[in-house]
Amino acid sequence: MSWRSEVTRRAGGALVRGAAGALASRPGAVRRHYLVDPDWRRVEDGYAARLDTRTTIAVAKPVGRWRAVDPSVPEDGWRAPWKAAGLGLWASAVGVAWWLGASRGRGPLGSLAAPEDDHF
Repeated sequence: MSWRSEVTRRAGGALVRGAAGALASRPGAVRRHYLVDPDWRRVEDGYAARLDTRTTIAVAKPVGRWRAVDPSVPEDGWRAPWKAAGLGLWASAVGVAWWLGASRGRGPLGSLAAPEDDHF
C-alpha cells in the first residue's frame, strides 16, 4: 500500500470516527462539562453576576406535568435523520415552487418578468 492511500485511509477513518462521536447522543454532557455557580443570584454593581463559559445556574427540577423532564439533559435537535429529511423535503418544495413561479412569470415578482410575446 502506498503512503498516499495509507494517509487517505487514516484520514477517512478519523473523519468517520469524529462524525460518529459528534452525532452520538450525550445526555450527561451538561453535568460533566459545566460547573454550577452556587451564588449565581448575586448582584454585582447593581447588575446580575456574569458567568463564564464553563459555569451555569442551578436549574430547579420541574414539578407537575413536567416532572419527568430533566432540564440538564440537552435536546438532541438534528441528530434524528428524519428531521433533516423533513427539512430537505420542505426546502425542495419551496425551491420547486419558486422555480415554477419564476420560470412562468408568476408569483410575487411576476410583474418584473419580461413579456414573452414582445417582438421588436
